[in-house]
Amino acid sequence: MVLRMARPQRDPVTGIFKFRRAVPDALRPLVGKWEEKISLGTRDESEARIAHARIAAEVESRWRELAKGVRSLTEQEAEQVAGEIYRDMIREHEDNPSQSTMMALLLDRKAQNKEVVRIIPMGLDPVASRAAIDRLLANHARENVRRIDDWLAKRGYLLDAASRAKVGKAVDRAVLQAREQLSRMAGGDYRPDPDGDRFPAFTLGNEREKVPAGKRAPLVVFDDYAKENEVSERTVKRWRPIIAAIEEEVPDIAGLTAKWVIDWKDSLLRRGLSNRSVRDVNLACLKAVCAWAVTNGRMAENPVLGVKIKVKKRSRLRSEAGFTDAEARTVLRAALGPQPDGLSPSHRLSRRWAPWICAYTGARVGEIGQLRKRDVQRREGVWMIYITPEAGTTKTDNARWVPVHPVLERQGFLAFVEGARAGPLFLGESRGGKTPPSERVGQHIATWVRSLGVTDPDLQPSHGWRHRFKTLGRTSDVRDDAMRYMQGHAPRSTDEEYGDHRAKALLREISKIPELDLNPDGEDDGTDSA
Repeated sequence: MVLRMARPQRDPVTGIFKFRRAVPDALRPLVGKWEEKISLGTRDESEARIAHARIAAEVESRWRELAKGVRSLTEQEAEQVAGEIYRDMIREHEDNPSQSTMMALLLDRKAQNKEVVRIIPMGLDPVASRAAIDRLLANHARENVRRIDDWLAKRGYLLDAASRAKVGKAVDRAVLQAREQLSRMAGGDYRPDPDGDRFPAFTLGNEREKVPAGKRAPLVVFDDYAKENEVSERTVKRWRPIIAAIEEEVPDIAGLTAKWVIDWKDSLLRRGLSNRSVRDVNLACLKAVCAWAVTNGRMAENPVLGVKIKVKKRSRLRSEAGFTDAEARTVLRAALGPQPDGLSPSHRLSRRWAPWICAYTGARVGEIGQLRKRDVQRREGVWMIYITPEAGTTKTDNARWVPVHPVLERQGFLAFVEGARAGPLFLGESRGGKTPPSERVGQHIATWVRSLGVTDPDLQPSHGWRHRFKTLGRTSDVRDDAMRYMQGHAPRSTDEEYGDHRAKALLREISKIPELDLNPDGEDDGTDSA
């Protein structure tokens, strides 16, 4: 069973992303619902994508186990389950072990016939006391039953009655052992449990055909992952060197452990990498690859899960995310002005047109940098710009049509396109190298914008146009669904995915974006007039 790749969906009310996936028909009676809906607990899109990939892997694994049906366990396999629950209890309480109460420990010992201290409820006669103790023990026993049920349900294991009884006995012993260890820790003794290694290694659920060692090489796993998931060339270029460096230390991905990952994270920080870079690039890369490796039988568990790094939110001293009117005038005036001698034709054209097109389409500068002559077409009587991954790349890998704003028509954009030769409008001859040509256009424009005096570090010199376009859309009552479509943002809800955006309707909405007066009566003070 392979899950269809999907993206996190943002709740239209709270803004928090969530995971949604329809349950296969055959599994609905076992899952008990027709759709899996899980909150990702974040409004940050990059964090949501990482959490979405992790949960997708967990859901796929659970569904695969459910599809196997009821299974029988040996006593050794029952101890494997008990070992997992034991380790979960230690991890849950090791920071504050006193949360595991003494009363729970006494009840566990009593249930295992190991408690020599009598439990006597105060103020009751012997008969009532015995009944109270029996109720206490019964309620406590149900805690372990719930603990086992939750563990099995989370992983999709269905057990026959005999196997369930074996697991119950093994877990009762394991829980008592965990509480005794936590009791020692609560008293200040944090030495490892001398019997903590008595549990057999967990292999349940890994009954797949043994994968040859060569298929477990990290780079082989990464290439297979990238191919199956159609990872973008840009991401492959950024992530593959990370995996290559890991392979030099760990030649078999199954040999990765949580301890190794933590040591690796610490070494990256010591080398001077920022917390954000380590979290969003290195750990995100390894977590995604390992998640795929687990679901494809290359390794038993993802060692990156639970490894976290704190990233302090950077203080912003600027209230506007996009260009102010004054900053926009500076750049757009310069785009209309003379350019230095010796500037290449492609750079001259990109300086002239890229800022204006970004300002009046809300597109990413890389999407504009890769435009081809054939991407400007007349559809339903409206001149449109076709932004498509076929030309290079888009953020969501989805194509879209954006109308040519009336300001661009008056600027002569259509005449420029008509006179251009076939092929890319703004890309010169390829020089090779690792940076995609459209990305080089963005880098050139960003450097040029900074040279004009637009130097606020809290302003992204290219992305600022997208923020400004969104701001103007809000203040000009542009329909939100049209704005999201034109800027290439994911729909906020399922209903937005229905239907199409017609050319004339989009032109009506984009025409609401007002033209910026480049020569107002007196310069403004840098704030937006919109």
